[in-house]
Amino acid sequence: MENMLLAWEYIDFFIRKKDYDLIFVRGGPDTLEVNHLVHYGQNDRLRQENHKAIEATTETFSQQIDLIRDYYRKNKSSGASAYRVAAKT
Repeated sequence: MENMLLAWEYIDFFIRKKDYDLIFVRGGPDTLEVNHLVHYGQNDRLRQENHKAIEATTETFSQQIDLIRDYYRKNKSSGASAYRVAAKT
């Protein structure tokens, strides 16, 4: 539960900052960090012990994020509600 709260705090930072969106290119590393926070929290030891899993997740994310971004842009521009686009993304 603590890790989920850390991830929500991280997301909340971007909502308040509104400098860039997590779904776009600049937000890629931050989106990935949300995932790492959920799984490993801010525990450096735990992250080091699971570095292979983190590397694998990063690789998979890098391969799939463009498809997600394209889907988001297409559906967002079609006038679909933000809730519907987010649910399907």
